[in-house]
Amino acid sequence: MKLPIFPLPVFMLPQGMTRLKIFEPRYLKMVKIASKENGFAILLDPWHGDSMPVASWVEITNFGTGDDGFLLLDVRCKGLVAISAAYRDQDNLMWGSIAPLEHWPEHRHDQLTRVFSRLLQAFFMQSEGLSGLYSGDFIDQPNWVLARWLELLPIANQHKVHFLKASSYDSALLLLSMILSENNLRLSDLK
Repeated sequence: MKLPIFPLPVFMLPQGMTRLKIFEPRYLKMVKIASKENGFAILLDPWHGDSMPVASWVEITNFGTGDDGFLLLDVRCKGLVAISAAYRDQDNLMWGSIAPLEHWPEHRHDQLTRVFSRLLQAFFMQSEGLSGLYSGDFIDQPNWVLARWLELLPIANQHKVHFLKASSYDSALLLLSMILSENNLRLSDLK
């Protein structure tokens, strides 16, 4: 399958959502194609043509117009894909062949992920933007919770790409544990 590709430094894992502002003609074309077909891919890193990069395959969930007249899109990540055979069309819109990738296998909550879940839920309630984007749907599953934390944390994208790998769940858990301890939060205070 071929998809339009939107090179954008936005890190998204499966079921993640974000709002995009679209104004360039080639990306307006991409939206028309994506809304009629299978969505598009958001490519975190610039395409160098020498490997098969991983991208977030997204679908449009909502759209509107901002105060500035530009198109606003809410998109949800359906999954991760590897991109190959990329090219640009006559409008300079990038296209590529995609192959779906597996991400983390499903995990069950443990004591630590329950704490992360409660903290994230509290953060969602305080953030009008997040609760509006997710329409109040907070999913209390470890994979979902860890993925949302990774999307929100102010970590350079060059480090976040590690978490696109199917084997990175334990690393994500360790990173979040270290961030909590570095901020002097005691897990016993959060239970």
